[in-house]
Parts: sequence; C-alpha cells; structure tokens
Amino acid sequence: MNETIKRIISGFLIACVYAGFFQFDFWNFLPLYFFICAVTIIVINEFYSMYLGDRLDAMNKFGGRFFTILIVTLAYLQSLVDFRRSHDLGSNLLNEILDHLPARSETFLGVFILMFLTLGICNILTARLKGAIFSLGITIFGVIYIPVSISFIFLLRGQDDGVFYIWLVSFITVMTDVWGYVFGKLFGRHKLSLPVSPNKTWEGYGGAFVMQLLCTIGFYFGVKNFFNVPEYSLAQVAFISILIFVTSVFGDLFESLVKRNADAKDSGSLLPGHGGLLDRVDSIMFSLPVFYFYIRAIG
Repeated sequence: MNETIKRIISGFLIACVYAGFFQFDFWNFLPLYFFICAVTIIVINEFYSMYLGDRLDAMNKFGGRFFTILIVTLAYLQSLVDFRRSHDLGSNLLNEILDHLPARSETFLGVFILMFLTLGICNILTARLKGAIFSLGITIFGVIYIPVSISFIFLLRGQDDGVFYIWLVSFITVMTDVWGYVFGKLFGRHKLSLPVSPNKTWEGYGGAFVMQLLCTIGFYFGVKNFFNVPEYSLAQVAFISILIFVTSVFGDLFESLVKRNADAKDSGSLLPGHGGLLDRVDSIMFSLPVFYFYIRAIG
C-alpha cells in the first residue's frame, strides 16, 4: 500500500473518531475530556521525545505531563461554566465546583506560576547544572505549545453553537491541508524557499487557499439550509475562511520548525502515512484559540 492510500485511510479514520467525540454532549461531553487528555499526552510525549532523551530529563517530562493534564482539566471545567448557562449539568457537586472556580485568567496564571516554581525547585534540588535550563525551558514550552492550544476545543464546545464552531474550524483546517497536498503534488513547481519546509510550493498554498475558500462557503450555506447555525454574511464567512487558513498554515510551518530544530522528519510513527499525532494536530492547534477569540470579540 503506497503512502498516499495510507494517508487517506488513516486520515478518514482519525476524522471519524475525532468527530464522534466532540459531536455529542452526553455526560457534559466527558468523553471528549478523556479523548483530549489522551491526545495531549501522546502529542507532548512526541514533542519531548524529540528534545529530551536523557534520564535526568525524566523528572521534567513527568512534570510536563502532570501540568498538561491539569491544564486540560481546568479548561474542561471552565468550558462547563459557559455550557451550563443553557444546559442542566445534572450534578450538584459539579455545579459547586464550578461556583468556586477562579476566573480564567487567574486560573491559568496560577497554573503557570505553580509549574515554574515546582519544576524550578525540582531542578535546583537535583543539583544538575549542565543542560538544566534547556530541559526546563523545553518542558515549559511544550506545556504552553500543546495543552494550552488544544484545550481551546473545550472553550469552543462550551458555547451555545459549540458543535458547529468545531465543525467549521475542523472543516477549514482539513480542506487547507487536503487541497494543499493535492495542488502541491500535482502542480507544485515554485518552491516557497522556507528553510523550515523547503518542499512547500506557491501552487500548493494558492490552490489550497482558493479551494478551501470555495468549500467553506459551500459548507456554511449548505449546513445553514438544514441546521440552526449562527447568522453570517458571505463576507464574514470569507473572513473566517481566510483567518483559519492563515492560522492553520502557521501551525503547520511552526511544527516544521520544531521538527527541523530537532533534526526529526516526523514527530513520531503512530499514524500510517502521517507520522506522529503532532503532525496531524499541528494545524488546528492555533486555529482553535484564534477562532475562539474571534467569536468572543464579535459577541
């Protein structure tokens, strides 16, 4: 089986699993929480495996995983604050927890201070001098880069039209990736000349931009005929399409920078035809928070 077929099959299966977890809100979308916990742990392990290999790094990697789960959990709980405005959570204990949850900014600033202090103290106590700051920096950067960005899926899901928002962001991101791959393979002649991704072409990005824009417009107005979705004008849909296109391209190129800096071709080998899981979620990691802030800005 060639790489293209593997890529198509595994990509389709990934999309089905992903859609299945965010589509339904039973148990306050708790299955989505466990799914995102699993995804972020796998992804941050791939990231750490590219940079942290020494046994002395084990403590930092453990701390990174711990704070990854903590951030995902807090983001999930914060999303329920929005979600319960229009849904009954069915749990007095959960409502009590949410009532005493600090504001979002305080919560996440507190987590980062706690992470810095905890990992800093642990590194001081190990009396490791050479490479300590690099290891600590990579650990903290990984937590900021991966669970913080991915956790915005909960904040989107907690909105009144959360399912549609995630579908929209995911659709645009996938169309950008698919059409970029197709046009790059078929028509790619002029290299972008970016050291982080030397095989990317102007034709690939140009074709991806046009096709995902057309597909997004068709997707939105097609869905609007059958479902109750937020009211957007054609200009707004086009702007959202462009916004997600730019952020998804940035996410892909940034992950290429991460891999090139680590002299790695792929982040891992978990997915046939795709590499690691980080290679698959890199584009949407920046699209989720940017789109979340966009919908919050427009009310």
